[in-house]
Amino acid sequence: MTIAERLMPALAGAGPRTRAAVTVAAAAMLAALAGEVVLTASGGAAGSGAVAYALVLAVGLLSMLAVLALRTATVSSDRRVWIAVTAAAGVWVAGTVWESTIGHADGAAIGAADALWLSFYPLAYLAVVLRARGTTHRLARSLRVDGLVGVLSVGAIGWLLVVDPILASARLTHAETAVNTAYVTGDLGVMGLLVGVLALHGWRAGRAWAMLAAGLAVFAAGDSIYLVQLSRGTYVEGTPLDVLWGAGLLLIALSAWQPPAVPRTRAPGIAVLAPPFAFAVAALCVLVYAGLHRAPAVSVGLAAGAALASMARTALTFGDIRRLAEVRRQATTDDLTGLPNRRHLDRSLHARLDAARLGGTSVALLLLDLDGFKELNDTLGHRAGDLVLEQIGPRLRAVLRSSDELARLGGDEFAVVLSDADDAEAVGRRLRQALEAGLTIDGIDVRIGASIGIALFPDHGDDAETLLQRADVAMYQAKAARSGHAFYERDRDQHSRERLALIGELRDAIGTDQLVLHFQPKLDVETGAIRDVEALVRWNHPERGLLPPGAFVPLAEQTGVMGELTWHVVDTALRHVAGWYERGIDLAVAVNVSAATLLDEGWATDLGGALVCHGVPASRLRIEITEDALMGDADRALRVVEGLVATGIGVSVDDFGTGYSSLGLLKHLPVDELKIDRTFVRDLLTDPADAAIVQSVVDLGGRLGLRTVAEGVEDAETLDRIAEYGVTVAQGYHIARPLPADELERWLAARHVAV
Repeated sequence: MTIAERLMPALAGAGPRTRAAVTVAAAAMLAALAGEVVLTASGGAAGSGAVAYALVLAVGLLSMLAVLALRTATVSSDRRVWIAVTAAAGVWVAGTVWESTIGHADGAAIGAADALWLSFYPLAYLAVVLRARGTTHRLARSLRVDGLVGVLSVGAIGWLLVVDPILASARLTHAETAVNTAYVTGDLGVMGLLVGVLALHGWRAGRAWAMLAAGLAVFAAGDSIYLVQLSRGTYVEGTPLDVLWGAGLLLIALSAWQPPAVPRTRAPGIAVLAPPFAFAVAALCVLVYAGLHRAPAVSVGLAAGAALASMARTALTFGDIRRLAEVRRQATTDDLTGLPNRRHLDRSLHARLDAARLGGTSVALLLLDLDGFKELNDTLGHRAGDLVLEQIGPRLRAVLRSSDELARLGGDEFAVVLSDADDAEAVGRRLRQALEAGLTIDGIDVRIGASIGIALFPDHGDDAETLLQRADVAMYQAKAARSGHAFYERDRDQHSRERLALIGELRDAIGTDQLVLHFQPKLDVETGAIRDVEALVRWNHPERGLLPPGAFVPLAEQTGVMGELTWHVVDTALRHVAGWYERGIDLAVAVNVSAATLLDEGWATDLGGALVCHGVPASRLRIEITEDALMGDADRALRVVEGLVATGIGVSVDDFGTGYSSLGLLKHLPVDELKIDRTFVRDLLTDPADAAIVQSVVDLGGRLGLRTVAEGVEDAETLDRIAEYGVTVAQGYHIARPLPADELERWLAARHVAV
């Protein structure tokens, strides 16, 4: 970035010719100002150096006009503003040229140059107003009052220090005094207008406004000092005072090429009060001075007005503070219950956790969700629900200590923060007991329970977000178990980061060699033959090793990839069956199918296509479905099962006895096998109830013409007992564990040799 672009950043967006022209003009302008400083400081502006001084002035003024004119001609934004600025600078330069070449008529108090110079002020006012209209929008009352304080203070000080000395001068005629007063009034008007506009911007108007304001302020200051010296007869041409006009015009020209102000997102700090405070102090100084010395009435009146406006600003500030406090209270308070809301809880929880870290103490977060609240809303209406919530808040608050934090998170959820985790369980019980007494809503006695999840710091999480998430998980665990309250347990968390990562990895693993099948043989109890195996999927995770189905199948069901997983298992199982058949091993394979897959009515047709693709007879495939899958949508399940059976595929009811199937439905289902769940088989030797259940299922299967399979056969005694009961097929570790395909083949070969 060049020096010119550093001084005028907006120049970077201009065309190359414009950049070159503005750079040359700006360099000439800066060089001229430097020359003016040197000449006036060394006394070389008068006498023999007058010609050089005049040349320097001419170069500076013309280059300044060139910078402004190029901005006006080449940039469309704010063009009207810069037309007014360029016109103001132009009439001032014209007045200077007129005065230098023609001068005043003899004895005249005002000449053409004065008319041109005085024209500078209305054009400058116009530029400031146009600029302000484009950059100020909705204005707070406090900013307007700040502007009034600034304008009145500038007027009071300017009248005291500039106007009054001019009016009191005995050296000037009335006409001269009137002309000079017009100049001072114009300067004070410019200063007051700038102060007002800057106040409306909150004193943070940006670089362009700052340079424009500084330029006009320096220009007006030079004018005012010149007029005071002129009234006292002390003004000498060619002194450093003359540099102020050039410096002011230079800043005005540079402001034309500044970028627009960037809107600030941060709230203003206390520094924004410094300018109005300074103006108020200046007005008070004028009043103090007036009390000690003679001061013009206009100056005193303006200062008094500034003081009154400052008092009004103070009153507005107190009002703003009260409104802000109320807004803050409302922002952290629940409208319905009057309790702190989620925002307040978040701040409080963060603060308590910070204190606990420093003190090495614990924190407990209890998340309370009302049981049956939705049903109450649906039955009695939302007004009744609101009345319940209004009554519950005071009840909960009554059983808590003053140091405990109670908040409503929204809906029917409340949260409690305790500074001592040891009290969590006791407080949870008290909260539930507080809700046991009924509520009367519109004459109806309403009973509301609650489920409470508890998460502890640092045991269950070390930040507020984690504690809230884990208390929520614990609350749903309590609701599912109907236990009233529950502490967070990582093993039961279905939403941990590890599980989330596992879900994504599972999607990628499906269809790859990471998912492998192990096959568990099924023993024909009567003949001792192995005619069937059950395909059980395992995940050979690259980092976690071999994962059993329980570690990832529930995730597949929750995330909608169970269909893809099932097809992967079916396809792999059929490929193995086909390979075994080619090698002389005649085995049927059973595959577990989820409820979602079963209810897909096109699935049976697709399965038939897969059998054809692998060249496997339909009789060599068996589908195992659970009771719950059958009960989800009985009519559709019946149609799908009928379609499978029509294809020749065998269908088994898996885990029979653990679900809620209807015997009437079982009568109509074309299944040919019942699998007795391992929970009944495992202890049948020692538990008469389990033995009776197994016998009953075997008897039921026999009467319905169904095979029965006993799962979980772990020893020879159990195998002998189920054989006595008439079980058709046995499956379990006593026969064989689930084996990879190659190990299964070796196991079968060894068993054949042994037989």
